[in-house]
Amino acid sequence: MSNLELGLFYLLDWSDDVVDIREQYPLTDLNKAIELTEKAGIKYPYDPKSGFPYVMTSDFLLETRHEVKVLSVKHSSELNKPRAREKLEIERRYWNQQGIVWNIVTEREINQIKAKNIEWLAQAKDLEIFGIFGAIKNACIEYFLESYCSDSALLPFLAEVENEFDFIPGIGLNIYKHLAYWKRIAFNADERVDFSTFLNNPKLHFVGGKV
Repeated sequence: MSNLELGLFYLLDWSDDVVDIREQYPLTDLNKAIELTEKAGIKYPYDPKSGFPYVMTSDFLLETRHEVKVLSVKHSSELNKPRAREKLEIERRYWNQQGIVWNIVTEREINQIKAKNIEWLAQAKDLEIFGIFGAIKNACIEYFLESYCSDSALLPFLAEVENEFDFIPGIGLNIYKHLAYWKRIAFNADERVDFSTFLNNPKLHFVGGKV
């Protein structure tokens, strides 16, 4: 993925409304795509060596709780290029013909602060990668949720969790990130994090940021 696509992916992955994400989803009905393109007076993309038509893809096909929709991600500067606009028009016509909502997303619609915060949390999306499974996983999560207080300094509490379960240093923070990612503890992902103060008081770690 490009950085732009990756940022959008994290936002989509964290959304309560998104049920499924499929990346680089193909315009599988090639004949229909070519037909729609020719009707629009646009040159369909072909492989210059083989002469065969490319199977075009859209960046994301989403299943949400309310609809299926397709998103194409482009830097706003790309929209000034005629050929880029033509290819986007092929996508638009194809998905509209399929009865699926299609939209363009640029960097202007992507909250990079929020995306970076979610990326940080997603590092601990699965505790299994840290060797925390089954009963131990359930026990440490239960202990964390019962004892965690957002008004208190976080660093001593994380050390307490690590000591209680004989975890190596750093695992406590990953449990915090895991629970915040799955929204079992509150985390304001919309604002920039000041990590110099974050571990002292998680309620004072935000230094502002555009939503």
